[in-house]
Amino acid sequence: TWQIDQDLYLRSQVFLDRHKIGLAQYENLNEVVRPLMQEIRDDYFLDLTWFPDKAHQNRFHVVAFATNYSRELWDENDPSFYLQFEDIRYGLDANYNLDINDINLLVGGGGLYTRVRGIPFSQTYYPHSGNIYGSVQLPLGEKMNIHAGVNIAAQGKYTPQINANAGLNFQIAQNQYIDLSVGRTNRFPNSGERFFDFDTLYGNPDLVPERHSRIEASYQFRLDDNWQLQLDGGYHLVNDEIFWNEPYYTNSENSRDFAYTGLSGGFPLWKFYLKAGGQYTFADLYITSRSSVWGKIHFHDVWLNGALIFDLYGWAQFYDQHNDLFFDPRMDRFYVGDQITEAYQVLNWKAAATIKEARIFFEMDN
Repeated sequence: TWQIDQDLYLRSQVFLDRHKIGLAQYENLNEVVRPLMQEIRDDYFLDLTWFPDKAHQNRFHVVAFATNYSRELWDENDPSFYLQFEDIRYGLDANYNLDINDINLLVGGGGLYTRVRGIPFSQTYYPHSGNIYGSVQLPLGEKMNIHAGVNIAAQGKYTPQINANAGLNFQIAQNQYIDLSVGRTNRFPNSGERFFDFDTLYGNPDLVPERHSRIEASYQFRLDDNWQLQLDGGYHLVNDEIFWNEPYYTNSENSRDFAYTGLSGGFPLWKFYLKAGGQYTFADLYITSRSSVWGKIHFHDVWLNGALIFDLYGWAQFYDQHNDLFFDPRMDRFYVGDQITEAYQVLNWKAAATIKEARIFFEMDN
């Protein structure tokens, strides 16, 4: 990060990632194939922030980035199985932000150059995209705030899609708050879903964007930072869902929906802090657990006039059954199976000691 002058900042970031993964697939608990996957990803970011006023209430922000992502898959036991592709992206985004008197306004836009090529594609594809967006957050009186946003996105041959959201949070009584939100988003088909052509697996260039709609609400009781109670719920609807119907991708003719409700709370007790909660989902297809319950406990104590701090954490999570998910490395996609994963639990704990500025801990996840 470089501060060019009092109101102008320049920041650059580089991320380089190389890793090799063994992907095991099982049938009747016997390993039948073990393809290897190597991924290489480089990310470069350069952003410029300018505050034209001394109070920093106005901000101009420009971000330029480049990503080079490639993947190879092969099977040491089957020389005929080899897959390699590359995804290169260059993008630019610019926005203006005004933050004054509890009013926050953001407007901006950007574009993305994309090039996809490799063995699973019959040719090189350029699914370029762009968007313009805006959001506003402002108070309505002393106890109410409203926020709203819109994003108009375009990609290739598709009609521009409008994504929008709005929310309201207000204080209904002392220490009691309600949040309401609604939203509508659209997802363009990715390159693999549209153009894949490998090993009897095919994309579908005629896919249309998925449409996701949601409405959510929550009630919170906060006595202070420690005593809390929250009840939330929501409803989600997915139309034109893109799914795998071998050997092609297709849009579902039926909508899929689910609703959920959850309850959580926490309170202090001597040198402990206890927190617990649970959630229940109503759906025809459970790709996550139908119900779950969790609990957390944290013990905190200070010794030797603050020279030694001791923390002990414990978590317990219990999950109901759900449909299995399978990963196909060729398509880079998870699929819902017909088998059921039975109920299971996860137990974790962690002990930590802080001596002056040094922190020593031991942790076990199960």
